[in-house]
Amino acid sequence: MVGSPVCSCLPKGSKEFFLHLNRLEILDLSYNRLSGELPLSLPSSNIRTVDLSSNHFFGAIPSSFFQQASNLTSFNVSNNTFTGGNLAPGLGKCSKLQVFHAGHNNLSRLLLEDIYNATKLEEIALPLNSLHGAISDKIVNLTNLAILDLSFNHFGREFPLNLGKLSKLKLVTLDFNNL
Repeated sequence: MVGSPVCSCLPKGSKEFFLHLNRLEILDLSYNRLSGELPLSLPSSNIRTVDLSSNHFFGAIPSSFFQQASNLTSFNVSNNTFTGGNLAPGLGKCSKLQVFHAGHNNLSRLLLEDIYNATKLEEIALPLNSLHGAISDKIVNLTNLAILDLSFNHFGREFPLNLGKLSKLKLVTLDFNNL
């Protein structure tokens, strides 16, 4: 929904402030005491960077959140209290996304196949969650991936053999899983 508030915790009148920021490119609200659920969509389709880390946001990331995110290159929601739900459904539609951080939350679902469609991704950092299941061989689609941190989760089954085909990988952290 265009024009939805950033979160339910903003002071009275500030929600409307975001409605008029249609040229906004960087939204950094990190290290505050903001809480609430995320809005249904971003306030502007021009946004390149969203940093909502180290707050008290909760609930699931709405499936419609990325509908207007065609220019998004960096998305950081680490150190919040997001729970369950699917991990960033719609993320694969972000064709320019390079950085995705959602570590230190309470995410507990499978890693959605949708993430493997965000082929510009260079960094994925999802440590200290309760994500589980297998890491798909479709990870080979992420040819620009340089950093992969999935530590302290519950990923299981076999180690993704196609990981070795990613020639730009510099750091892989999969410790404290069930591989």
